[in-house]
Amino acid sequence: MCPIGDLRTDLLEQLARFRHAMLDRRLARVVAAMAHWASVQEISQIRDTINTDGQRPIRTLLQGSFHGAQLEAVISMLTGVIACPALMFGTTPDDDIIAAAVDIVINSAKTRA
Repeated sequence: MCPIGDLRTDLLEQLARFRHAMLDRRLARVVAAMAHWASVQEISQIRDTINTDGQRPIRTLLQGSFHGAQLEAVISMLTGVIACPALMFGTTPDDDIIAAAVDIVINSAKTRA
């Protein structure tokens, strides 16, 4: 991903990539299988690696607008809008839902400024 400098556009692009990975790589099924077969220590290490690598682009985009607990909450909310339905319901949200989540975050950043 090469950010273009518009936070909304960049976040939408990154979240579209995440949704694509969830679908094409069947990450929800992979996570479920790992949870079933891996030890607690193994799954913790894998989870930490996936989260660190997977969240890096979104974290980089948001660091200028959010810090500390707010940054962590925003990252969890944005990735969660895709991960939760994928893991819990076997589906991912459409573009309108992802855009609504991004707009909530951006409006929050504007209100705080």
